[in-house]
Amino acid sequence: MRDEMGISKEPTTGTAGSLRHALALGAVFLCLFAVSVATSLVLGNRPSPEVKAGEVNVEQSLKTQMEAEPAGIASKSVMGTDTEGASTAPLNATSADSNAPVLAVVIDDWGYGWAAAEDFLAIDAPLTVAVIPHLPYTERHAREAAAQGHQVILHLPMEPMGTGWDLGDGAVTTAMTEEEILLDVARAWESVPHVSGVNNHMGSKATADERVVAAVLTVVKEQGAFFLDSRTTSGSVVADVARAMNVSYLENDRFIDPDPDPTRVRDRMLAAAKIAKERGWAVAIGHVHPSTYEGLMAALPLLEAEGVRLAPLTEVLVRSVRQGSPLIGSASQSEPSGRR
Repeated sequence: MRDEMGISKEPTTGTAGSLRHALALGAVFLCLFAVSVATSLVLGNRPSPEVKAGEVNVEQSLKTQMEAEPAGIASKSVMGTDTEGASTAPLNATSADSNAPVLAVVIDDWGYGWAAAEDFLAIDAPLTVAVIPHLPYTERHAREAAAQGHQVILHLPMEPMGTGWDLGDGAVTTAMTEEEILLDVARAWESVPHVSGVNNHMGSKATADERVVAAVLTVVKEQGAFFLDSRTTSGSVVADVARAMNVSYLENDRFIDPDPDPTRVRDRMLAAAKIAKERGWAVAIGHVHPSTYEGLMAALPLLEAEGVRLAPLTEVLVRSVRQGSPLIGSASQSEPSGRR
């Protein structure tokens, strides 16, 4: 990664009607209230999202793509100060079949000057935008995503098993005290407007440490939010700790872009949709890359033909609580060939 930010294609700020924004704000609080009523969500431990033999390692692939980004990538933290309440609008979800299988598509790594950012924000389907704190575009991306009706979560940097990653000054590591973790997570939360939940950026080492996970989830619980385990390691203890602390959580079912091939992105989206059809809901994670956008757009009409509807994470969380069943359809998935 490079230390200085090179600005690429600046996204155009989207706008949304005040009525839709107000309805969206109410929707997320209703969703989170429903989740808090059913705090005993049982989602069994399972292997990390699948990367089949011969596929590129998700973590190393992401690092390669970030280093190759023409605009440059910022790696040092710049504290933000603005903070607003959570906002999420499910776009066309409210008028869709409420019993249809739902798939949450989470796009990670917002906050950099990605050239594909504008295209993702313009997608007329509900996405969940995971924003890294303290970066030059952190606040802008969060506000624009919320204005376009997408859900915003905090993409919290956490310590990986691998080496060579510069996560910035705000990363949560296993060497930190509980007090330091609480402070860092709280500061990260303040830097991203419209946050309604958290997922881990990297974190294969930190999410396997009960003490570290408990400290992170303490802040999540205080905020009345949820945690999405990105499942960068099969050794994650997030599920166990979250259940013990009565914190709402979900787990990633599949990374859709471990390599930059739009056709394979499309196919992994369809594989995630298959999980959603079997279980009623699923979660997939991608990143802000042109190939991911291309593959996602190619998958959207196919998902519609399959009867699978895109939905924000909060809706998927409520669906999973309502069904009250452990994760199925992914128990045989293998751990990625490396960790981050």
